Amino acid sequence: MISLAAASVLAWLTAATAPGCPVALAAAAAERTDAGLAQASLAILGRLERGGAGGPTLAVARAARLLSDAAEAGAPDLAAPARAFRAALARHCELAGLPQPPFATAADRASLDRILSREEFRHARTDPLALRRLLLSAWAWLLDRLGSVEAERWASLGRAVFLLAAAAAVAAGAIAWVRRRRGAVPRPRVPAPAAVRPADEPDRALALAEEALRAGELLPALRHALLAALAALERAGRLPRGRALTNREILRSVSAPQGGAILAREPASLVGPFDAAVYGGRAPEPGEVRAAVEGARRVRALLGSAA
Repeated sequence: MISLAAASVLAWLTAATAPGCPVALAAAAAERTDAGLAQASLAILGRLERGGAGGPTLAVARAARLLSDAAEAGAPDLAAPARAFRAALARHCELAGLPQPPFATAADRASLDRILSREEFRHARTDPLALRRLLLSAWAWLLDRLGSVEAERWASLGRAVFLLAAAAAVAAGAIAWVRRRRGAVPRPRVPAPAAVRPADEPDRALALAEEALRAGELLPALRHALLAALAALERAGRLPRGRALTNREILRSVSAPQGGAILAREPASLVGPFDAAVYGGRAPEPGEVRAAVEGARRVRALLGSAA
């Protein structure tokens, strides 16, 4: 008696929540053979869904397709897929007849919103895995593009950008080098006495030295002073013409016994300051330039008196 009452209650609940279940169950029970059930399985599924399934019918639909496909393929035994279809239909209707849990009302949802808006729950509502999901999706997108035509285009673009960057770096380096060279103070380039033929007249060279000294042009004054002394030595036969000797060789030559001690008394005022200015790059001082001009004047006077 109890089981009959329970079955009646279950049937009533099933009819109330899934109106299509009684019709589908009756149609399935009406098919006495497995082949007949296979032919009617998809139609029974359609009746269930049209009448009101009371929930998802994925399991019933899968069992109906398996039974129908087996019948179309000419399977010799349809007992197993037929039992699976009947069981899936019965289980679906059983679950559809269960009482549904109560849903939250509008008042319940408003109360929940007020609770979650409190300060102690505000941090808990943040999603700690949002950044991780974003990074994973970006990585998946990148891996998907690496083997595509877009990847080849990006590779070609990357090579072009690299070449342009390298060319720009070389151009910037060249411009910086040119600017540095232009900004550097050029050292005075005065030809050495060995490369410049002395003046034909010692007096002319001495006059140019004194004129440059009065104008404040120290390096030209020092140069002309030395040229005046060398011209006087050449005219007196103390040095070979053409000046193929260095300044130190000239000093040793005129300091030799056959050369006399004429220029040996003036090395510090002529050759020393000239070498320091021309070869050492040191700016000449006014005092030593005046001493050099006076030394050239003395050499000219001594050689003139000796001649």
